[in-house]
Amino acid sequence: MTFEWEMGELGRATAGLLLASPRVPAPSLPAAVTAQAASYHLLHQVHRGLAGATRTRSEATSLIGRHPVAALGRLLEKTARTRPPGPSTLDVLTAAPTSEADALWHAVLRHASLATIRWQERDSTPTGDAAWSLIGDIATLSQAASALDRDLAGALAASGRQVDADAIMHGPSLQLGLAGVVSAALAAGDRNRPPL
Repeated sequence: MTFEWEMGELGRATAGLLLASPRVPAPSLPAAVTAQAASYHLLHQVHRGLAGATRTRSEATSLIGRHPVAALGRLLEKTARTRPPGPSTLDVLTAAPTSEADALWHAVLRHASLATIRWQERDSTPTGDAAWSLIGDIATLSQAASALDRDLAGALAASGRQVDADAIMHGPSLQLGLAGVVSAALAAGDRNRPPL
């Protein structure tokens, strides 16, 4: 499958989780922790590939704090780096899902992992409108992942992993949701958009 197909499936699985109740039942906690880490890793890599490929280091540095997409990138990097530990991708994906929510977490993990591989295999990086469209996808998925983090933090706390729950609740995840909103709005517009 292609990168675009995997991203579409990731979006569908993530949307399914946003509609699920409960989103992180206790048996799904290991899959949720690993899936969220994989999602953030993917989003950070793609963002870095898009925003970093078209700028020199000095240009990127001058935009820090002023460009919403640069802020999104910094928050994705920090969020990806500070995720709580979970089981390996292989351990999660070889276990049978225990519920509908668990199956959705498995799907998020599978599609995020495969999209990362497909992204790394690409011969070229999208530019122009195609890059902005992908930034919009990253921003939207960042908003969704941030919303899911609240449920993940609650499940971690309920399982006795309060330190990990606090790390999520007091980390960059909540700011990431706001950066995602602003970046998605910017990506959706076609006028007065700063260069990417």
